[in-house]
Amino acid sequence: MTIRIGQSQVQASGRGSDDAVGNSPRVRRELAEGMGNLPGWHKRVRQKKTKTHQKIVGGSRKAYRELGRYRAKDWMMRRELVGSSLGDSPKGSGSSLGTHREITRGRP
Repeated sequence: MTIRIGQSQVQASGRGSDDAVGNSPRVRRELAEGMGNLPGWHKRVRQKKTKTHQKIVGGSRKAYRELGRYRAKDWMMRRELVGSSLGDSPKGSGSSLGTHREITRGRP
């Protein structure tokens, strides 16, 4: 990002164009070093953002898989419950048939 200062603003501040940023070698060196560090800083920020994004997406995927397992289990339990109430389950139908036969045999 470049900030441009108009000539009238520099003259109004009472400084010449060379003094607008600073004319000492130390100021120039610090400015150059700071500018040189920007790409590395940008790279580290980008890596951190990517890592955070991966953590969020990974957690979402894990939760989605667990939800799928829960739904499958729930579906199986409902199927077994409905099947046993309809007499489709071997265990349920056998015991109810046995009880029915015992009752009907006892009657004349």
